[in-house]
Order: sequence, then structure tokens, then C-alpha cells
Amino acid sequence: MGKSFVIRIVIGAFFVALLSSPTGHTAVKSGAVCKKVGATAIAGGKKYTCIKSGKKLVWNKGVTLPKPTPTPTATPTPTQTPTATQNPTPTATPSPTSTPSPTPTPTQTIADNFVQVASDISECKLNENRNLTGAGSKGFPLRSTLSPLGKMKIAIIPVDFANASGVGNPGEMFADDLVLIKDWGDYFGRGKMQYEVDLVSPDWVRAPRGAEWYACVECRKGATSEKQPQSAGVQEIINLVDGKYDFTGVQFIYFVFPTEAESKYGTSLILRGGTFTTKVGRQIFSTYGEMGGGAFPTDRTKIWDHLIHEILHYQGFIGHGPINGSDLNIMTQQWGASKAVTSWESFLVGWFGKDEVVCIDKNAIKEPVYVTMSSLDDYGKEPQSVMVKLSTDELLIIEKRTNGKFSNFSNSREFRNLNGFTAYYVNVNMENYRNDMDQNSEEKNFWRYIRENGKITITRGIEFQGVTISPQGNNQIKITKN
Repeated sequence: MGKSFVIRIVIGAFFVALLSSPTGHTAVKSGAVCKKVGATAIAGGKKYTCIKSGKKLVWNKGVTLPKPTPTPTATPTPTQTPTATQNPTPTATPSPTSTPSPTPTPTQTIADNFVQVASDISECKLNENRNLTGAGSKGFPLRSTLSPLGKMKIAIIPVDFANASGVGNPGEMFADDLVLIKDWGDYFGRGKMQYEVDLVSPDWVRAPRGAEWYACVECRKGATSEKQPQSAGVQEIINLVDGKYDFTGVQFIYFVFPTEAESKYGTSLILRGGTFTTKVGRQIFSTYGEMGGGAFPTDRTKIWDHLIHEILHYQGFIGHGPINGSDLNIMTQQWGASKAVTSWESFLVGWFGKDEVVCIDKNAIKEPVYVTMSSLDDYGKEPQSVMVKLSTDELLIIEKRTNGKFSNFSNSREFRNLNGFTAYYVNVNMENYRNDMDQNSEEKNFWRYIRENGKITITRGIEFQGVTISPQGNNQIKITKN
């Protein structure tokens, strides 16, 4: 394998830990030489990571760090020497104030008692046997092209054309994306799944034909004709890099095309499980290549969240719900406020188990049930999902939503400063209805949010099919059956 043609990032989780200081006296800046892959350093308000670009080790373009908020310092007051008759009164230290968020009521919490009524989580693995679709799984058993468990090796190939040239340097543009893809998989995969990512070339790979030769009509990305089968186009690109890159173990190939190629020619290569020839033998690859350029211009300097959205479809996620287009999770809007995934789909693919999910049969609820929960966005020690089984086809799923490692609702378009409980209904045998032009699409779909006064955040309580959900403070819910 030619080392000059590969950028490989294999690191641990991307949590902020001890930062490695640069060695020697070389200034830390984008493109400057560094000593060890994975080393990090802070300079000029940015955190830089040492990556391999061709034969060199260099600092990437850096990630801007948030500015620390200064802590108010109280002005010291002279203290008098106490006498036998003096009893100084302690003065409370003022606390910094912040913009208040709506607080669910009532605030009194009661000891959790859900263990007394909870079922084995297998009781909530509802069987999907009607209205099956190739878009992904609504219920159990999981149907997927790629496994959501174990290691998933991904090859990213930036491809341009004589009639649609690439813009920028892929090696520099996508260095941070490689880290974020790996980090996201480690975080949400809960140790059950890991992404290993390679950038096949630090430069644009020039295809042997024009962009119109790498198009797919049935993909509905703007192409009106096909000059060759998609598989032939994929094989041509593989041939360009094969030998310089070792495809051993690769399962998913993600192509990055220039916006011009997509907007003018409908360039897209979307295949599930095709067989291709490489120097290490015949291999099966799934591929995805397009970023919506046929409909609107998109930022090609950042690809990690779009890649994850698309590979999750191949791993069985049906996505695009409960509110498609909203920025509640990475499968409804990959460029939105939250890159989390729903607890139902995390459960479906095997990332969530008995430590994350509480399963309760509606018929087992005789007295109020209390459950303390952790946020779906900022994992804690408490369950992240409560699933109330309503029937053999139906569930009511409760989640707590907040800011987290991959969620920031501060600038959300629709759910600004979201902080509270939500609940959505799932019927695994209803139709997967997706029509972004239909304002009533959510009501017709197999899953939808249950709203309180038109809002998804539950502050006082909601009632659905005889089950009432009401918050008890910030982290606990009460479930009753009417």
C-alpha cells in the first residue's frame, strides 16, 4: 500500500483529555510539521490534531475552542476581630445568574419504583410484519445491508471531472471529519460499533470520463439519463486508486463529488452490496455519492454528518422521523442542532440494551410508576429511554432531551433551548409515510410526537391511549394508567 496516498485516522474517543504539547520549537499552525499522529495542541484559541498527510505528519486546520466564561470574583470585605459578645453573620456568596429555562411541574421527586413493574426488554421488541419497506426497519427483526455492530471500515474517495473540477484540498478539508466520524461512532455505538475511516487520497481523483457518466436516474438526484450502469462507474473509480490504496476489509465507500457535477449532471453513485474487483480480490461494497447538490448548494468542506446519516440507512435506520426535516436528530436533519439518534432505533440496531431501556407493559401499571432518566444527548447512569408497550404493534417512547456532546439546541430553528421530556408514538406495522410536501405527513407516518399544547416538550403532562406521562422535577417522570 502506498503510504503517500493514504490518510488513516485511528484514534480513541475524541473526549477532551490531557493535551500533548508540541515538541521542539516549531510553531503550531495548520500545515506545520508535527511529531506524532493523534497528538493535540492548543494555539491561538484552536485545538490542533496531528494527522498523516501523504508522507508528512502535519497539524490539521484546527477546531476553534469556546471562550471560557469568567467567574465573578467577590470583592473582599474587611473582617472584624470577634469579641466574646459578637456572633458574625455569614454572608452568602452570590451565584452567577443565567437565563431560566421552563421547569416541569411539580418539582417534588419520589423514589423510583419502576423495577417492580418493568418487563424484560424483549417484550418491547415489537415484530414488524406488515408494510415492510426497503428504506429500513420500523420494528424487529432488523433488516440492513451493513451490520450496525462491530467494526465498519469506510473509504472516502474525493472524485472530480474534466467538466466539473474539485475545489479545495481534500486532505486539509476532511482531516477533522475523519476524527468526528470515529468519535460519533464511539459515542453513540456504546461500545457495540466502531467506525474506522480512511481518506483514500489527499487530492481530488480525476475520473476518466465526464461527470455525466456517473449518474443514476432512479436515485432521483437530477439525472435524466445514464450512459453506463452505476456499477461500471464505481469500478472505474476503484481502478484509479486500487494498488495505491488497499481495499482489504472496506465495506462502505463514500464518494465526494463537486457541487457542479451534481447540479449540472445529476452525478450520484448509490449502490447497496455490489461486487467489485480489486487487487486483493473480489469484494462486496456499498457506496454512496451525492450531497444534495442537485437541489441546493451544500458545504463540501464538511462531510462527516452527511456520511453518518447515509451509512446509518445502510445499517438499518429508517430515519426521517418522527418529524422529518427537524433538527432533533441526525436522521431527520444531518446539518441540524442535534446529531443524536432516537432511542427506538438505537434499541432496534442493538446499541441500547437493558442498561439504557426500561420496558413497561401498559397492563402492568396499577399504581403510579416513577422513573429517573438521563438525557438522550448527554448519556448518564440512568436509563435514556422508557418504552410503554401499548399493544403488540404499538409503543409510547419517552426520552429526555438536552444539550450534549453532539447536540446544541441553543440555535435550533424550531426547538431553541430544548430541555425536557418528550414522547412519541410508534406503530411498527403502519406505513412508513414520507412526503415532505404534505403538511400532515407526520400524522400519517408510523411514528409521531405526542404534543402538549402544540409543543413536543412535556411540562405538565400528556395523556395518550389511557396512559398519562407527567414530569416530577427535571429528571423524573411519573407514569399512570387512567
